[in-house]
Amino acid sequence: MLNRLFAWRVSLASFLLIGVSTTPLVAGPKVSFNAESAGIRLVQKTELSGDVVSQLLVSAKGASAVSKLHGTLTGVLFQATATPDDSLRSLPIKLSYNLNGDHDAVLFAMIGKKKLQSDVPAWIWATAARFADHDATAAVSLTDTPRTSNEKKFERRWRARHGSDDRLLWARYHPAVDDTLMGFFLLTADAMVGDPVYMRTMTNGLTDIEKYLHRSPTTDPKRSQRAARTLDTLIGLSAKTGDCAMLNDLNEAFIFTAANGQLRIRGIPNYRFSRENQQGEFTELNQLTAVCRKNRQLFAEINPLVYKTVDDFSRCVAFFNFVKESNPDQLTEFVNDLQPVLDRVPTIDTPIALPLPSR
Repeated sequence: MLNRLFAWRVSLASFLLIGVSTTPLVAGPKVSFNAESAGIRLVQKTELSGDVVSQLLVSAKGASAVSKLHGTLTGVLFQATATPDDSLRSLPIKLSYNLNGDHDAVLFAMIGKKKLQSDVPAWIWATAARFADHDATAAVSLTDTPRTSNEKKFERRWRARHGSDDRLLWARYHPAVDDTLMGFFLLTADAMVGDPVYMRTMTNGLTDIEKYLHRSPTTDPKRSQRAARTLDTLIGLSAKTGDCAMLNDLNEAFIFTAANGQLRIRGIPNYRFSRENQQGEFTELNQLTAVCRKNRQLFAEINPLVYKTVDDFSRCVAFFNFVKESNPDQLTEFVNDLQPVLDRVPTIDTPIALPLPSR
């Protein structure tokens, strides 16, 4: 089964980039997680004694750098830069926002003489702006390997209770998404490719989030279950023990345009798979990657809310990366002025570990 096939890894080299970040955490309203509603057990940071190191500082941009991470970093990585369509090309961009109601804020982009409005919720676009303003590009990662002595002690106790067949995956987060609702969704997207049948209900445990969602898609439980089983079978036909998966935006075309006063960003990330060869090098499994790209609708059917949210986040990151490349100071100044928005961005205790039961 998939939770036995895929390897979640962060290499020692990548671990050396993990540390305490100076990026402040968001301090917005708290969202809670109900494990019973989700049917999934999460390990919270408070369950570990002593200091907890949950942040991931790994940067890779471009095909060569991202490809080198195959097999050493699994998870989610966004580094793409969007490009304007012909009507917006070479025009200056000025960012601004307006607070909206009690829970949201609207992003505006003045591009040339066109003032464009985004319909993406603030908890997505504001987190994406902070993400793009940081040097790291890895968003989340799940690894089989505990890092700290506290994690190792916890895993020994956990295995004594649960046996050796189950897996305990340790979670690491980009500083901009740690303990945020966006970070929870990114973690879910990472985990679902490893076990779509088990992980598809993870967001069912989120409480009181409706006020933060814009026209959120609903999940058909029967369709979700069918799609999860179909995807599980499709991946299982080609995957082998030790294969790795990464959701990234490499070689994907992200384009932003104006449509009826709205800022529209096209482009989607995709899962890519890799396998270790006899020389100890990881190379992409082009056929499996193509199968998942062709059947990407299955991911949306499994959990429409997760994949719409992650798609919107990746598009916003690509747009803000364009702003950063065009005018780095403007993006930093914009992010530094976001505190009124960040006070509205929902927070959650993102888990430090995720148990996957044997099947």
